[in-house]
Amino acid sequence: MGFGLVDHIILHGSIAVSLGIGIYFGFWKKSRTANEYLLGNQKMNVIPVAMSIIASCVSGVTFLGNSADVYAYGANMLWSGISCILANVIGGFLFVPVLIRCRAANVFEYFELRFDKKVKIVASCAYTLYALLYSAILAYVPAIALAQATDIHPQIVTSIVCTLCVFYTTVGGFRAVIWTDVFQLIGITICVVFILVLGIKSIGSIGGIIEMAVDGQRLDFNLDPTIRDGFWQAVLGGMVLWMFVAAFHPGTVQRYLSVSEFKNVVRQVNENTCLYSS
Repeated sequence: MGFGLVDHIILHGSIAVSLGIGIYFGFWKKSRTANEYLLGNQKMNVIPVAMSIIASCVSGVTFLGNSADVYAYGANMLWSGISCILANVIGGFLFVPVLIRCRAANVFEYFELRFDKKVKIVASCAYTLYALLYSAILAYVPAIALAQATDIHPQIVTSIVCTLCVFYTTVGGFRAVIWTDVFQLIGITICVVFILVLGIKSIGSIGGIIEMAVDGQRLDFNLDPTIRDGFWQAVLGGMVLWMFVAAFHPGTVQRYLSVSEFKNVVRQVNENTCLYSS
């Protein structure tokens, strides 16, 4: 099914709003210092920063990849909710306080303070490689889905999307990133709710959906460590992943540093825990 008028309005409207936020903070509320450009003058509110962290962890890969994985292999991935909670609690009380008290510009700066410059360089190179490879996947996977609906080549879609993201990020600075994330998270939440309602409506009831999932063996949870997506893989492996996202990811640390008081950082981590687990 191709794109209709409503689809085009939503798509182009979302792009226009994102660009508008970048232009607003780039020209009307322009940053006057490096601290304001990179950290919002460290006076950012907890709620939008927490929403921005959640939005940065949600992508087309999350919805397309996870849903396909659950459909093919079952819902054992739900165990990862436990790993999200554990990682945010451990990171919030053990690692984040150290990073915040050091007031390092980023997590790599902390590595140099804690170890030496060689460790900082190795970590920076490893993250740069990770960012290049992972960002390409994040851009290309949803582009494939959009290309199926619009008949536009995925490479054209990725080029346009990446250019727009670079534009509003570079022009608007940190505050533009935060508020664009807030807008996009609200849009994602609304879409998910609509999909949920339409899914329940098409089946007839939540009970009917659960019955179909049981019949299709999608809810066969077990503790077998040899299966593809099991309890131990999701909890232990997922905790390592989410520990990086919640406590060490440069983008996450930058958002923590933008909050004015340390108690608000702890509150922010707690809010992330609730949102991740839900």
